[in-house]
Amino acid sequence: MTHSGCDSNRKVGENQPYCYGIFDTLQSPPASYTEAFQIATDIVYSSVLVMATMNWRTINIDLLDPESPANFSIATLSPAAPRVSASEVQSLASQIKQLLRGGDSEGALRGALENPPYGGDAAAKESHLATVVEILQSLKQSEMSPMLSRIYESEGGVEILDVLMKYLYKGMSHSSKPSSAATGSMSPQSTGFSQIHSRGGEGGGQAMSVLLSWHEKLVEIAGPGSIVRVMSDRRTV
Repeated sequence: MTHSGCDSNRKVGENQPYCYGIFDTLQSPPASYTEAFQIATDIVYSSVLVMATMNWRTINIDLLDPESPANFSIATLSPAAPRVSASEVQSLASQIKQLLRGGDSEGALRGALENPPYGGDAAAKESHLATVVEILQSLKQSEMSPMLSRIYESEGGVEILDVLMKYLYKGMSHSSKPSSAATGSMSPQSTGFSQIHSRGGEGGGQAMSVLLSWHEKLVEIAGPGSIVRVMSDRRTV
């Protein structure tokens, strides 16, 4: 058998340099091919052990992928939203409540859902949530489906109802862990549903009941696709 760089018919080191390659680092050539094979086996075995003990998981392969989130800011995935101040949200809430007191419940609901403060801070978003919840709790259950149907069939109705779905989910989360900005000390409404309040308990359960009723009617009108769109939308209310 002939090895690259060696003559198998001669002894290692006889009239020729010993086999080059993995033996180049040795100070003296092996005395025989048997010894050379043993040395080569030891070197390969040691290399395998080193390779096996290396933690290849420490290499962050995501850095090598140009499309990885590690190489760009995920903030770019969210549509740009104009900044909204707390005073602007309060001004809008006052206009909406005037419509509500004037008996235009659908106009009030549209006004709230067409202007979600995506670019507002946490306080502004909580304030607008309280406005939406107040509108929802002022309506009777028999009014839900007809109003949702009219909104759905109008221009931009799908997006408006998707915004409503967002507020329903946020309101549900606040019924168990309410915040002072969105709840406060609100009295029961004439519809029989209590506003979300800071103590949870029975009032929280009643608030959850009205939100679940809206959710049921909303899915009937807009379909489960609304849930999917809301879950995949990076804009939060």
